[in-house]
Amino acid sequence: MATGYSVPQEASKVFHERILRSPRVKQHLLDDLEKYANISFEGSPDPILPVNWRFGESISSLKALEATYINAILDKLYGVPVQKASISTNHGILFIMSVLLWSLDPEGRNVSFAEIRSDEKAKDFYFSCFKDYDNHKSLEGPYRCGTSNIYQTRDDRFFHLHGSLNPDVIFRMLKLPLDPPGGEDTWERVLPVFRAALAQWDSDAIDKLSNNVVKTSGSICYDVDGYRKTDQGEANRHVGLWETFRIGNDKQAPSWWTDAAGNKPRDPSKPLAGLKVLDATRIIAGPTVTRGLAELGATVLRITSPNIPDGTIYHPEFNWGKRNAALDFHKAEDREIMKNLILECDVFVSSYRPEVMEKWGFGVDQVMELCKDRPKGIIVARLNCFGWHGPLQWRSGWQQISDAHTGVSYGFGRAMGNDEPVTPIFPNSDFCTGVSGICSVLDALVRRAENGGSYKINLALDYYNNWLTSNVGTYPDNVWKKLHAHYGSPVFRHDDHMLALIGKVTALLKQHSPNLFDPQFFEIRSCENLGINMRTVKPVIKFDDIVKPGFSLGTRGNGVDEARWPEES
Repeated sequence: MATGYSVPQEASKVFHERILRSPRVKQHLLDDLEKYANISFEGSPDPILPVNWRFGESISSLKALEATYINAILDKLYGVPVQKASISTNHGILFIMSVLLWSLDPEGRNVSFAEIRSDEKAKDFYFSCFKDYDNHKSLEGPYRCGTSNIYQTRDDRFFHLHGSLNPDVIFRMLKLPLDPPGGEDTWERVLPVFRAALAQWDSDAIDKLSNNVVKTSGSICYDVDGYRKTDQGEANRHVGLWETFRIGNDKQAPSWWTDAAGNKPRDPSKPLAGLKVLDATRIIAGPTVTRGLAELGATVLRITSPNIPDGTIYHPEFNWGKRNAALDFHKAEDREIMKNLILECDVFVSSYRPEVMEKWGFGVDQVMELCKDRPKGIIVARLNCFGWHGPLQWRSGWQQISDAHTGVSYGFGRAMGNDEPVTPIFPNSDFCTGVSGICSVLDALVRRAENGGSYKINLALDYYNNWLTSNVGTYPDNVWKKLHAHYGSPVFRHDDHMLALIGKVTALLKQHSPNLFDPQFFEIRSCENLGINMRTVKPVIKFDDIVKPGFSLGTRGNGVDEARWPEES
């Protein structure tokens, strides 16, 4: 393609200039962090993903930040000199696609993500390994999938509906039948149904109905300038990638994590070994945080509920390294178990809406109160869609909603020649918010060790997306034109569903950029608990020595383990 552009060089610039030296970002970074940044970037010089936003540079620079924080912990905790780490920008791209790239039993049945969407035998095998918690069949066919998509409204704006894992809520809200009209469940037949339904609504009215009355997610689609002028954009404009706040407590002296005998960790190859992380998250961004901590050796216990739907198709990729238990907070005894788990953990990560957690006594302030008499502080990382300031902070949201809200989708649609938003194919903002979350926890661990107290971390999909649009941006016009032409200049439309786009673009990548799928970026891992192996994308950060990212536990489904910390941790 020969654009004269270099993705690795630009990723390095983003890392140094738009993260380490960005005033908005560095206000919540460690003061001496830059001295730990011994990072090199490699990879194909030309952009690869057919998206105008610089996704490869973004994820690679964030992974470099993660490696930098690992170096800080190696020095401050283990006394190990700064290690050189390398980041392949090609590998980073595969990371944000990894939810689609796994295969189960690769030496035998070789069941892939695509096959469980289309082949009944593959689906049966998959569900024999992972119990299905998509209770409302939110991804079962185009009609149900169509409840989470972008449509044009009566006032010639665009609105992103989202069924929030229960399409029936949207059907009832729009007064549509629960089954496909005419019985034919194809995109060609069902999209006109949704188009006609949304054409009866002005964007402000459907936004209020969806979020304030029905209490399901959704957003008006803004361009970047439009988002920044909203009350929500204004309220969060001061935030970089995350916010960290120290909760002072004289009882909580500076300390690293320790084992039951009070010994600090001693194995720098797994720098977070022994760290107890309690995971109350679901669907990509939050699970990316906790999986990333498990990859570095942390003991992660994920808590789900038998009453709450979950995206089962994401479990193979995001449950690596985690024990996975279920608690029913309607039961007093299960709430007591959760309290005891919190009292023993170092880090608590939550991605449910604040009022949901507060209802059961597990909001951030309630957790701080519960742990106030502990000799070691607790780190609470909470994640939402819209940011933790402004009128929309209590709304639910997802990756596609944040992309629509912050202007990322509009930017992609306009780059293809139409004045309309288009969801930019892969769940980039989910993965990148997750890596920001990993970095924020590593940062807070150092702060707790040096300053004591407890720490509250605010993460948001909109925080990442606002940083993307402000600090990373899009490819120069000449580079984007060559990149777009390399794939035949495809033009996607606003109501092309994300799952449909993923299939189309993955096929284009395999046809026009097959080298992206280099076997060196994949590995086969053992899942002894399932009795099979799984092929998936390797950890992205490659250290020259000492640190060995990886997982000590195989992936698994929800609720298969006991809700307790293992004795060895």
